[in-house]
Amino acid sequence: MNNRPWLKWYPPQVPHDIEPLKDHQTLADFFNASFNHLGDRTAIRHENSEYSYSNLDSLSLAIAAYLQTLGLSAGARVAVALPNSPHYVVAAIGVIRAGLVLVNVNPAYTAREFLLQVTDAGAEASILLESQFDAVKDGLSQTQIRHLILCNLRTDLKPKPGDLLAHRDGTAVDMPAALSLGMSAIYSPPNSANSDTAVLQYTGGTTGVSKGAMLSHESLLANTAQNFAWFQPALAEVPVPVIACALPLYHIVSFITLLASIKLGGILLLISDPRDSAKMLSKLKEAPFHMLPGINTLFSNLMNDPDFGTVDWSHLKIATAGGMSTQRPVAARWFERTGCAISEGYGLSETSGTVSCNPPHGAIRQGTVGPPAPSTEVMILDEKFQALPLGEIGQIAVRGPQLFKGYWRREAETARFMTKDGFFLTGDLGRIDEQGYLCISGREKEMMLVSGFNVYPSEIEAVAIEMELVLECAAVGIPDEITGEAVKLVVVPRSDALTEESIRQHMKANLTAYKRPKVIEFREKLPRSAVGKLLRSSLGAPL
Repeated sequence: MNNRPWLKWYPPQVPHDIEPLKDHQTLADFFNASFNHLGDRTAIRHENSEYSYSNLDSLSLAIAAYLQTLGLSAGARVAVALPNSPHYVVAAIGVIRAGLVLVNVNPAYTAREFLLQVTDAGAEASILLESQFDAVKDGLSQTQIRHLILCNLRTDLKPKPGDLLAHRDGTAVDMPAALSLGMSAIYSPPNSANSDTAVLQYTGGTTGVSKGAMLSHESLLANTAQNFAWFQPALAEVPVPVIACALPLYHIVSFITLLASIKLGGILLLISDPRDSAKMLSKLKEAPFHMLPGINTLFSNLMNDPDFGTVDWSHLKIATAGGMSTQRPVAARWFERTGCAISEGYGLSETSGTVSCNPPHGAIRQGTVGPPAPSTEVMILDEKFQALPLGEIGQIAVRGPQLFKGYWRREAETARFMTKDGFFLTGDLGRIDEQGYLCISGREKEMMLVSGFNVYPSEIEAVAIEMELVLECAAVGIPDEITGEAVKLVVVPRSDALTEESIRQHMKANLTAYKRPKVIEFREKLPRSAVGKLLRSSLGAPL
């Protein structure tokens, strides 16, 4: 490994390196061993139901056995489009235990978006909401999908007599019927290799065409081990950690959270809709919880809810943030109100989740995304792909056991983003500070070039959000005849008392001339993806 200056800042309990295949060769092995060991311990809480690890074992094996009866070849793709629910957990684990490839799909997709992704993936089966069926059924003949399992989230997953009759039109079967059929079938453990693709994880598509990242059993086990090593010390005194999972499970961050929860032997508290702050807070009030992965928007929205103070935050040991920059005022308010500092991190679909994270049991440096995870190398490269020294901004490149195999059916695209020595070019700009912590400046395509000077959206936004009357903001580049590009600032005000002139005066006092917004626009809200990422292309940024 190259020189890793961040290791000297590692907490003493965290290993410098992990062995991803030390205990398990595949995710199927991981599930078998975990479920056998954890038995009747509660695994999932959702709404008014609980499922033990034994329940997950039998139900996911039933789905696996049912899928195997369909005659799908090893490695066939199965698209799962379900929201946070026990149904998703059972379906996703079942697909992997069957020796098939899980394709995570956003359940909120339109029929067009759903059909485009399953077509690109070459999916031969899909597990989706019953309510989606009518919208997509006419387009299924243009895909490779020949088998459907339909889920009603109000239906208990435990099969009842008569479920075998719950078939649809020959290609679709209800979830209880699939479970019942699977329980009467013979399950065959898959003969998978650790290098085989386990999950096809589509990139967000916020900066271009969404692509399927092929994540192997080894890469997912590696990131699970990295997260366990990073967070377990902070949970060492908690007998059974409860992890509140509000971000969608089809996203790589929450999918790894699911795997990490199993490795920790914890309870995953599933939140169906994080945008409903009142309902989420009511669920958090019901019992102590110890870990909350989130994003800046989620933390801000929760604190703006009048019921925030009714939750007992004293048991919270870890609050992680990723997906977008965590604004300093939000982080400061969160720590003041909960006593738990936000550990901001950084990751991508192509890295099976985590690249780096501030240690919740060590030195948290706000404004950074922490040191790289165990066994992870990070370099900052210039335009010629040469390594830059500490403190200089360039493209972030990553190498480690959590790295993806490549983009599905896009060999040329994969080669374009990989260096000769195996580093993945993220397209993100950043620097490594004097303590080896990674700092994100923005995406390469988001950087503005104003009169020849580099301007980073994160810096403009950090200054603007300091204003008490600014609820949210985003900086983007717009064409300018004189300077090439100019800064446009889109602001969501807390009240009508915020004026354009007050923003300009604040910017003048805190930013040099070329960084100040030329255009200031007020909006009621900012456009975001399903997981809360800002969609800058909708604000006037160049694609």
